[in-house]
Amino acid sequence: MMAALRKALGECGLHLNDPKSLYVPLVPRGGNLVIPQNTHDGYSVGIARATPAMVWRYLGLTFGPYGIRKPSTVSMMRSIDRILGAHLTLMRKVEAIRGHVGPSFIHQLVLGMTSVKELQWLDRSIRKRMRILLALPHDIPNAYFYAPVADRGMGLMEFSVTIPQLRRTRVAEAKRCLYNEVEEDNDATRDERRKARAMRWHQTTDGRPLRAPGRWPPPLRG
Repeated sequence: MMAALRKALGECGLHLNDPKSLYVPLVPRGGNLVIPQNTHDGYSVGIARATPAMVWRYLGLTFGPYGIRKPSTVSMMRSIDRILGAHLTLMRKVEAIRGHVGPSFIHQLVLGMTSVKELQWLDRSIRKRMRILLALPHDIPNAYFYAPVADRGMGLMEFSVTIPQLRRTRVAEAKRCLYNEVEEDNDATRDERRKARAMRWHQTTDGRPLRAPGRWPPPLRG
C-alpha cells in the first residue's frame, strides 16, 4: 500500500516525508471507527503509528487521531490571569488583554470546536476579572466592556458574538472559492458592528451627558 502511495505522490511531484507522517489505524467497532488498543497488529507501513491518546499540533491547533481537539478555554483564562498578576499598571494590563492576549485566541476559537456556551463562559470570566481589576460597580452594564474605546467603552472582544461571525464568513468564503456559491451576506460590516456596540452601551445609561461621550475629557492613564 505504501509503495503505491509513494508512486502516486511521485507522479504528482510530491514526496512523502516519513518523519512527519503518521499512520492512523481505524477499525469498525460498534458502528464507529476506533483505534485498537493493541498496537501490535502485525501490520507495518514504515512510518509512526498513532495511539488513541496521541496528540500533535499543526498550524497552532491541537489534533488527535479522531480529529481536532477542542481548545481549552480554561487555559486561555490562565493566560489572562498571568497578565493580571504581572507587575504592570492597570491600563497596561487592560491594553495587554484587549490588544494582545484576547486577539491571540481568535485562531483557535474560530477553527476549533468551541461551543457558544463555552464562549459565553469565557466572556463572563473576563468581565468578572475586569470588574475586580478596575474596582467597577457590580451593576455596570455588560455593554460597557465591549463598546469602542472612542465611545468611552473598554473595547474588549465579545467572543460569543465575534467568533460565530468569523466562522460564518470563513465558510461563506470557502464556498465562494470552491463552488462559486455566493451567499447573501447578512452580517454587518465592521463599522456597523462598532456603531451597534456603541449604541447598546449608550442605551444602557441614564442621563444626557452619556449621549455625547465625545465631549468628555480623555481618561487618565494609570
